[in-house]
Amino acid sequence: MTFAATRQNKKAPPKKEPPPTPIDVKPILGVDLKGELIDVPLDQVIDPAGPADRLSRPGDDAAIEQLARSMGECGQLQPVMLERLVDGRFCRVFGRRRIAAARRLGWSAIRASVVAPLADDVRRTVVAIENVQRQDLTPAEETLAVDELMLLQAFAAAKRVKATMPVGPDLGRVVDDAVVTRCIEAQGTNPVRYREALLADPKVRLEASEQVAAMLGKPASWVRDRLYIGRLSERSKELVLTGKLPLAHAREISKVADDKRRDDLCKAYAAGGSDSISDVEAGQLADLQMEVRRSVFSLHVVPWQRHVAFAGRQPCEGCPHNSATNPGLFEGGGAVSLTMVGGRGTYDSESAGSEKVAAAGICTLPACYQDKLRSAKGAISAASKRIVDGGKKPAEAKVPEYVAPAALDRKVRERRATHGPQARKDSQRKQIEREPSKQQLEAEARRLAANEWTEAMRQRAKELEPQIAAKVMAVPGLWTIYTILRKTKLFEATHHYNSEKASRAASSPAMASLLKHLSAPSWSAIAAIEKDCGRRFGLLDHWRDGPSGMADKIAAALGIEIAAAPTVDSFLPAELRPKQDTGSKSSATSKAAPSTKRSGKKGSPARKPVATVADGGASDHEEDDE
Repeated sequence: MTFAATRQNKKAPPKKEPPPTPIDVKPILGVDLKGELIDVPLDQVIDPAGPADRLSRPGDDAAIEQLARSMGECGQLQPVMLERLVDGRFCRVFGRRRIAAARRLGWSAIRASVVAPLADDVRRTVVAIENVQRQDLTPAEETLAVDELMLLQAFAAAKRVKATMPVGPDLGRVVDDAVVTRCIEAQGTNPVRYREALLADPKVRLEASEQVAAMLGKPASWVRDRLYIGRLSERSKELVLTGKLPLAHAREISKVADDKRRDDLCKAYAAGGSDSISDVEAGQLADLQMEVRRSVFSLHVVPWQRHVAFAGRQPCEGCPHNSATNPGLFEGGGAVSLTMVGGRGTYDSESAGSEKVAAAGICTLPACYQDKLRSAKGAISAASKRIVDGGKKPAEAKVPEYVAPAALDRKVRERRATHGPQARKDSQRKQIEREPSKQQLEAEARRLAANEWTEAMRQRAKELEPQIAAKVMAVPGLWTIYTILRKTKLFEATHHYNSEKASRAASSPAMASLLKHLSAPSWSAIAAIEKDCGRRFGLLDHWRDGPSGMADKIAAALGIEIAAAPTVDSFLPAELRPKQDTGSKSSATSKAAPSTKRSGKKGSPARKPVATVADGGASDHEEDDE
């Protein structure tokens, strides 16, 4: 092979590909946040004005101390962000704990990404996004950040959906740059009033939540969950912050508009609450959902016009307490009844479709619902009476505008069936047929007299009881004698259902002898009364004394020998018992039923002991400053 052939067979070197063109990423809100990385003197760093961007929590000081130790050993791994102010100082954007740790270490400077002064909206957006990206942020802190971002996106969302301004001098105008400028000028750089009014529009709220979700890289449902936690009171948010109330529970409770009812549910279903099963576990979510269903009402079937304002309340359509105005609050449609139950449309049916909710919604403010229900029912009742009893036509009956025609028609049909001419004749005939006899009148009079006598005797005993208590507590030993006396067979005979037997026992000479001991209490009196007790039952509460172990302790104190108490495992099938309980046993023993006699053999308890759950310790974790 020649040299030329060898050169032809040699592979040509691969051509070098040109470097990829950098992607032009649009900076957030049109501002470049790639600041200058420099060391800034700590004595020139100040905190921003306004409320803190992060809630204080137990252990914050210890976390900063831990961060200081880490920075002292490894140095500062991530820079903080600072604004360069016109007076030469620097204002913190984020990195509060790193700055605090550096000061605790006595550092003179800190590494920072320094940017030009930011607009208020930009700064607050950057802080909110940086906070949400933390790994250790609590649900309550996430809620604060999401609320902030929603307010900041209100104007942009309103412009995108071409919403109209609901308040202010630009009322009714489509939101554009000029309207936004006037709103900002009217209330400074933080026009919360206009932003909150715009977010009341379902279209604006939905658009803003989707935009915030995209900025955070989170699902829209994640954003909406945090929005609804914002409906809770500060006390209830504290339960979420401390981990006593799970996020799912808080979202469910936020469906209720009544502040007091929300607080009651939060307190009851948080860990350690009256409805929770332990001090470390919250109440059952399914039970909470049933409670919420009883606290909100369906607007699908109501006896009033939903678009009309009445009873001093605003219309249901467009009301912020209507779930149809709050996208995602009852996500998936929920379950609402399609009929009125007890005069109200309840939230308890399992077959309702989401289209019903979208069309009518669910009222989350019971007080408003009840006010409208009372007014509507009163107006319908009065109008139906004028139509049926007065012979008026519906057009002449002065029916209020807010009354639903279908509800009025239904009430008119019901009244005609019960109060019409024929119904009145039937009622008069039945009244004549039901005329009571002399014997019935006498029996009724005796019954009423007996009821009044019983109430008078009850009241008399109620007035006497404090006087008896004062007497028996004043003399040592008298309380014991009085208590034992009431346990005697003779005294219990005075409670017999047969009044003659009860009266005979109360007036017997033996009872008179017993009562003499009350005037002269002594140990001999106690011994004499004890002989008359003779009680052989009710000495133990097997529901409580058995599982608690008090029965065994009482037996030991009295010198009574009793077999060891069984365990829950001893009643399990053989294949489920622990290994130490499954030793070899004779076939006769394994097949024999346990004896219930106290003969030394294991007896079956009246109630199985309650198994307890051991408390578990939560593992510590390091708090990430980012």
